[in-house]
Amino acid sequence: RDGYPGLRGERGLSGIPGKTGRAGFPGNQGFKGNAGLPGRPGVKGIPGDSADRNTPGQRGENGRNGMPGQPGAR
Repeated sequence: RDGYPGLRGERGLSGIPGKTGRAGFPGNQGFKGNAGLPGRPGVKGIPGDSADRNTPGQRGENGRNGMPGQPGAR
């Protein structure tokens, strides 16, 4: 029989907000887990407070690897 599929990678964390400026960049895509499904995309950074352009938000962290699939029965 086929093994079970791996678990999905966890979501990337939110980007840190910009100090007074544009919205944060979107998070990076999660890495693919070994034989698991790909990680979900990172959450977008929170927008900065005011309309002045300043530091952009940092990127969200990568999603964690999915857990490997279990081997099939022999």
